[in-house]
Amino acid sequence: IYKKKDSRIKLYSKKNGGLSSARNYGLEKSNGDYILFVDSDDFIENWMVEELINKCEQNDCQIGMIGVYKFFSSQKFYKESNFNQFGKVNSLIALKNCLLNGFYAWNKIYKRELIINKRFKDKLYEDIYLIPYILEDTKNIYISEKYGYYYRQRKSSIVHSSFNNKKMDFYYAANILYTHFEKRQELKQELDAFYCLVLSNLISD
Repeated sequence: IYKKKDSRIKLYSKKNGGLSSARNYGLEKSNGDYILFVDSDDFIENWMVEELINKCEQNDCQIGMIGVYKFFSSQKFYKESNFNQFGKVNSLIALKNCLLNGFYAWNKIYKRELIINKRFKDKLYEDIYLIPYILEDTKNIYISEKYGYYYRQRKSSIVHSSFNNKKMDFYYAANILYTHFEKRQELKQELDAFYCLVLSNLISD
């Protein structure tokens, strides 16, 4: 429908190969100045893209981040993000915020050159294998005070289920992240808090 209304919109179809495969295919087909990911179960505010692009352009930032609402099938929304610093920040502040709020790919907009040659691993928790390291190499990030991304939760999802092998996949991905950053003392407090959350998720019912 939208493709017919606006010639800038391109629609591509591919055989189902999982989330990482779809994102990587989108990266290959993209040609815009910015890259944004929206998962198929989620939705965004109609002003979110314009808001983040404007903030990035005005503040010489390469990534824009926005707050997240989570919701189940009902229309009751809960604030998922709890950023503690807003505006133009460096990679250290962005990493600290994401360690406490999640390394999601989808509540961010990226300058094309930052991510166009990157690829998501064909693994569960693919965001953790990529997003922290992109943030680490980014000079300026803009964190918006607004909430613009709506993240659908399912009671049958991995994070809401009892112990299983998929939760171990989360632990393995988080352990790689922890090992990579553990020598950075300025991240120790947030890194330890992140790891405690990982272990709590691992053993929770």
